[in-house]
Amino acid sequence: MEYTTGIQIIKMETIELYYIIPILERVVGRMFFKKALLATIIICLAILPISVQGWAGWSGLQNEERNISEKRTVSIDDLMAYAGFQREYLNINTWARLEEDCASIRVLESLADKALEFFGITGDYDHIINQGKNIKQVNVRGVNEKNQVVSIICHSVDTSGSKNGGWESYIVVDIVDRFQKAGESGAKSRMEAFFNAIGLNARITTTLVGSIKGQLKREDMEDICSDLFACIQADKAEGIIDEEFISISGYSPFIDECITSGGSNVNIQAAMRYNSYKDKTYLWIGIPIISIEY
Repeated sequence: MEYTTGIQIIKMETIELYYIIPILERVVGRMFFKKALLATIIICLAILPISVQGWAGWSGLQNEERNISEKRTVSIDDLMAYAGFQREYLNINTWARLEEDCASIRVLESLADKALEFFGITGDYDHIINQGKNIKQVNVRGVNEKNQVVSIICHSVDTSGSKNGGWESYIVVDIVDRFQKAGESGAKSRMEAFFNAIGLNARITTTLVGSIKGQLKREDMEDICSDLFACIQADKAEGIIDEEFISISGYSPFIDECITSGGSNVNIQAAMRYNSYKDKTYLWIGIPIISIEY
């Protein structure tokens, strides 16, 4: 399509937020950059259909009339880019309960081997088996061809002392990406493909961690979290704020996933903390919640 400015016509198939950011900062100056960027994102949400791969391409000026309440999604990568933090790593955590609970360590080993092969763990890797009276567990941890750390846990727990009784069996797959900088959508799709292949309905949480050099004041951290929620029209559900730590959860119509927490719908969580050892302020963004220690 043709995108007209005051002095030239630029032909492009897609316009991504990553291209808009540096141009906008040079034009308006750093003082007004933050507010101008927020306005740009809100405008983009109003006129552009957004996919889980990121900010989607423009489909014409007719999209300007689309209602913002239409179902669209925004990616966790876009939120981190908007906040201006440098990406540290992406964590995808997925778990499911086995349809047939078992107390056989061989069955658990077979399931762990399937995950090991599917996620491409190569070379040396840890393989630990734990057996006790009330628990049986297989742990596999290694690195795949993409240099992602993959952890697989298959375990069964004896719950005979509970009301329902019997054994309960689960599989957990956790992937940490520090080097490839895989997109949220691709990593999540890979997880979904595996659990679909073994016939299980999985629960997936995605956490992206970013950092910025130096220590931010509590007021600055509050502003960053508030701006993140504002740009996706997220209603705050609950939160914790003190002098050194902030954690806020809420619900946004631009995010598909949703859980219930404290009687409220939640599909996004943001947390911030300063690490004095590394002299960095960290930002965690989780969908629907943060699933790692922060």
